[in-house]
Amino acid sequence: MEQTDDRRVRKTRRLLREQLARLMEHKSVREITVTELCRACDINRGTFYRHYADVYDLLHSVEEEIRRGFQQVMDPVFSGGKLGEQVIGPGLQAAFCYLAENADMCRVLLCRGGDMEFVQQVENLMREFVREQYRKVNRREGEMYDYIFTYIAAGCIGVLRQWLEQDMPQPPQQIAALLEQIMREGVLALL
Repeated sequence: MEQTDDRRVRKTRRLLREQLARLMEHKSVREITVTELCRACDINRGTFYRHYADVYDLLHSVEEEIRRGFQQVMDPVFSGGKLGEQVIGPGLQAAFCYLAENADMCRVLLCRGGDMEFVQQVENLMREFVREQYRKVNRREGEMYDYIFTYIAAGCIGVLRQWLEQDMPQPPQQIAALLEQIMREGVLALL
């Protein structure tokens, strides 16, 4: 019985997440009501309130789930080898594959008037990834390097946004390879 309940809970939460993303494609989270969300999911309000306090609680739960998953994908990469051992490429591939798996929510959170705090957190993860890879080959630090790392992270987010907005016409591996090439041949040359 408990497994069935767990399966139902996962199914209900997945459905709520999917419908929230669908509704956020057309309106801001402020405009989405619990009633509207429940109607879209074909569940009653009591079921919704068993899981979440309100629509914002659902949204924050989804954001946290995506952040945790993204961090789990990136953690092995952070502890990987040196820059010269092709760590940036696999790291970017892992990141873009994970974000593609969560494209419905990532699109509304990163592109369509989403949560700026969420965007900043993803950007910080990307900046730390690049900084960590750089530290493995060069011990120097400084204010100028922070600008470069910020530039790289913002560029990665910009490419991610465009790719998501265009409904991911290229596979994540191709986009990751493009960013790796830009970083290796362009910006990292400055370092």
